[in-house]
Amino acid sequence: MASTYSEDIKQAIIQDGFWTLEDATVGRHMDEIVRDDFRIQTAKGMSLCKVAALDNLLVRPVLESFFDRSILAFYRKFGRTKGTHFILPAPQLRILVVLVWSSGSRMILHAGSHRHDLPATMGGNGFFAITDDALPIPGIKARSVEMKEGGLAIVHSRTSWKIEEGKLIMLGFMIPDEVPHWKEMPIPVDLKDIVMEMASDTIGINAVFFDPADGNEILQEEGQR
Repeated sequence: MASTYSEDIKQAIIQDGFWTLEDATVGRHMDEIVRDDFRIQTAKGMSLCKVAALDNLLVRPVLESFFDRSILAFYRKFGRTKGTHFILPAPQLRILVVLVWSSGSRMILHAGSHRHDLPATMGGNGFFAITDDALPIPGIKARSVEMKEGGLAIVHSRTSWKIEEGKLIMLGFMIPDEVPHWKEMPIPVDLKDIVMEMASDTIGINAVFFDPADGNEILQEEGQR
C-alpha cells in the first residue's frame, strides 16, 4: 500500500508539478517553531527536517524514487510573498522542494507550470520571480491550497507558487551536480552530531558548521554516514 501511495505522489508531481497533504502532526511541529521566534537552526528545527522529510514514510520514498542520490542543500523560512516565484528554470528535474506549512497557511500553486518556460527575473529572495502578466496561460491552472492544520507539499523546482498566508519552511533536495551553485547551509556546531546522523547513502546534507559564540565557520562538508 505504501509503495502504491508513493507512486501516486510521484505521478502527481510529474503531472501537476506538486503534491500536497494536510497533516496536523507536522503542523503542530511547525507551529511550535514559529512560536519560538521562527528559529530553524535549532534542535527543534532539525527534528522538523526529520518529521517532514527524512523520516517521513510518505516523503522520503518519493525523493528516492526521483533521485538515486540527493543532497539537502537549502533550508529556508518564508512568510507571505508579494509575487509569484519558482526555484529553478531548468526543464529537467534537478531539485525537489519539500514545503512544511504552519496551521492557517494558504498558497497558490500553478499546476502545469513546470512544463512551461515562463518569463522571470531573479527575485530579492534568491528565487525567480514571474511578472504579473505572465499568468494565466493555457495549460496552467492556479490552485489555492489551504492548510488549516498545517501540512506538507513536494514541489517541482520549476513549479510556480505564491504564499498568501501563514509560515513555510522549504527544504531543497537536489542532484549532486546542482549543489555547487548553492551556498552551504549554516548550522551551529552544537548540532553537528544531529546533522551528521541525518545523512545517509541516498540523502546527503551540505552544511557549514559555525560557533555561534563568534560566528566563525569551523567545518565545511557534505554530511556522510
